Amino acid sequence: MSLNKSSVLADIQGYLYRGMQEKLIKMYSEIHIAHQRLVENSSGGFWFKGMRYVSGLKGAAQSLHPVLLEFMDDYITQSKAIAEEQSYVGSYIQSVLNQSTEEAHLYCLFPSGLHTVLRDRCISDVVESPLAVVSSKDFNQKGKELLLARMMLNMTGD
Repeated sequence: MSLNKSSVLADIQGYLYRGMQEKLIKMYSEIHIAHQRLVENSSGGFWFKGMRYVSGLKGAAQSLHPVLLEFMDDYITQSKAIAEEQSYVGSYIQSVLNQSTEEAHLYCLFPSGLHTVLRDRCISDVVESPLAVVSSKDFNQKGKELLLARMMLNMTGD
């Protein structure tokens, strides 16, 4: 079976970051709803630090209500941190995938916490040639550390 590496990458990233993305979407939505309640004629979104944030509804955009400035700063800080983390982790996952010549190698190269994602993709853990198992080369140590940290955060519910 041919290994679709981009699909495996997407599945692992989805597994790792789905909860965090949902949290950020909820934060963003709550800011929009609160802004609409506080500012008349602002159904179209708001302006914050020179950027327009649209709500998906038609209408004018006003400056973000001052009460919400801290919440929006927090949202942006968290969004940027997650995007940077995802970049490192995605790079690490891609480097691991690039080392793989057989599907079963992924079970040797990825932490066991990701094996359920591989099984869900129907990736076999049977190595056709015992000599074909490769050792993992960590080209992106920071990405690996962030991946392991994200797995721990997901397990603890943070």
